[in-house]
Amino acid sequence: MIAMTMAVIVGCGKKEQPEASGSEPLEVSVTVTEIADNKAVVTASIVSGEAASGKIVTNYPMTSVDFDYEMEISLINFIEKEGQAMTFPYTVTLENVRDDFDYISAVLVYDETGRAAAAASCIWTGDGIPDGWSQDNSAGQLEPNEW
Repeated sequence: MIAMTMAVIVGCGKKEQPEASGSEPLEVSVTVTEIADNKAVVTASIVSGEAASGKIVTNYPMTSVDFDYEMEISLINFIEKEGQAMTFPYTVTLENVRDDFDYISAVLVYDETGRAAAAASCIWTGDGIPDGWSQDNSAGQLEPNEW
């Protein structure tokens, strides 16, 4: 599980943007950690530059992704459509994450002019109890049958 979490951290992050004249380039990152027990922690942060606002998608099912998330314009369009407004730094703990189910988390930042300036995404897999299974492998509390 630690190796999977480390792979997630290494595999996620930022996409560098060209430097604007006279200012630091705006870069953003998104990471997903503590993936266990049907939970995950999504964190988005500014790596460099200053963002005016942002949008985030925390856990969108990869089975529903019908675009090339490696192409930045497609990723930006996806986040603008599916994302929710947020401020930096951003951290949320997700619950009810499905075991062995792939998700995408993505973040988009806007500069002071309102232009989409940087985006980042992370693909990750949930871990925990499979759907429909109890933690103690029992059927739960059963009432006696009355005939």
